[in-house]
Amino acid sequence: DERTRKSIARFGGDALTHARCRVETAGAELSDAERGQLSEIVGRAENLYLLVGTQMGTTNRSQNLQEVLRDGGRDNVFSAGVLDVTGKLVKSPFGIEQGRFKSACQ
Repeated sequence: DERTRKSIARFGGDALTHARCRVETAGAELSDAERGQLSEIVGRAENLYLLVGTQMGTTNRSQNLQEVLRDGGRDNVFSAGVLDVTGKLVKSPFGIEQGRFKSACQ
């Protein structure tokens, strides 16, 4: 049902935001092991967003955030991609509450 799909999308957005915040706060001190773990989480989270989005009638495409994060050296591209996804989650058809993902790093 729609409530379940929104909950799944919210979880995906929360996971993406967690990874973005960790990357932004750790910077160069993020270990390869943690980067690998976070990239796995990001891959699953982006898949949830895409799956639920398809079920809700969106035509969003993968930004390959898992690969961008795993490969390193493009953390700014990763952060921008996460902000793009979470920006879509606060709009129709997802309708997740405004500000949920932006203030999470503070």
